Amino acid sequence: GQELARALRGVLDAHQVVCVCAESISYPRSAKASAMLGRAWGIIDAELDRRGIPLISASPQAIKQAACGTKSASKTHVLEALDKRYSGAVRPLLAHIRAKTKHEHPADALGAVLACRHHDHLRLAMAAWGAAGIRGAA
Repeated sequence: GQELARALRGVLDAHQVVCVCAESISYPRSAKASAMLGRAWGIIDAELDRRGIPLISASPQAIKQAACGTKSASKTHVLEALDKRYSGAVRPLLAHIRAKTKHEHPADALGAVLACRHHDHLRLAMAAWGAAGIRGAA
C-alpha cells in the first residue's frame, strides 16, 4: 500500500493533475483480488480527495462504446480503434510501456479518458488548460 501511495504522490506532484479518469471497478474473481483492489482504490481515492482532485470513472462498456461504437467490442477492437483514432500512435506507445511493465492497463486508461471526455470535470479542465496555453488541451 505504501509503495502505491508513494508512486501516486510522485505522479501527482510531478504533473498538474486536475482530474483522474479511470475504468470503474469490476468484480474480481477471488476474495484476495477483491481485497487488493479495494485497498488500492482506497489509497487512490483518499489521496485524490485530500488534494481535491475529482475521480471520474467509466464502465468497461462505456469505454468500448466510446472507442468502437459498440458496448460488446473486444479488447483487441478497442486497441485498434484507439490506434486508428490517434493516427497510429497508440500501439508503439503501449508496446514501449508493456516492455517495461508487462501490463495492458494503459490501453484501458486511454479508453477511460476517451469515455469520460464529456464529463463536466474533464471539460472544465480542458478549457482551463487551453486558456492557460498548456499543450495537449485539445
